[in-house]
Amino acid sequence: MKYLILILYFLSLDVKKDKNVETFFPCQSHYDKSLKRNVFTSVDEMPLCPGGMRKLSSFFDKVKYEGSYNNSGWQPKVDLTFVIDEKGCIINAGIDNKKTEEYSKLDVEYIRAAKKMPEWKPAKCNGKVVPFKFSTTFRITPQ
Repeated sequence: MKYLILILYFLSLDVKKDKNVETFFPCQSHYDKSLKRNVFTSVDEMPLCPGGMRKLSSFFDKVKYEGSYNNSGWQPKVDLTFVIDEKGCIINAGIDNKKTEEYSKLDVEYIRAAKKMPEWKPAKCNGKVVPFKFSTTFRITPQ
């Protein structure tokens, strides 16, 4: 029994020393045809909005809601998606699961606002700065 405990102890020390062991959740990416490069959806270090998520939320609170009525009535949410490139710039902003011609006026305003955001701290995978696809949903309440 003593030997088994010693063996397990030495094995655990060996694993801690090995820095090439893959993480439990490896980084994941896919090829984006419009950007013509890989974009990550899962990373070791998430991108950071200057001021954090509260600042991100308050940034979009300034979007005007006049266009929140579309042909089918009230638009209750905006599913915004964009890529944070290696420099932290916002690129390829759009609305998830909609074609450009289907965008409402409110969608267009959120995209416009996203493009005006300050630079983010970019995402990292294995210590390397990588482009990251960020998606978030904004709930719209009537005012």
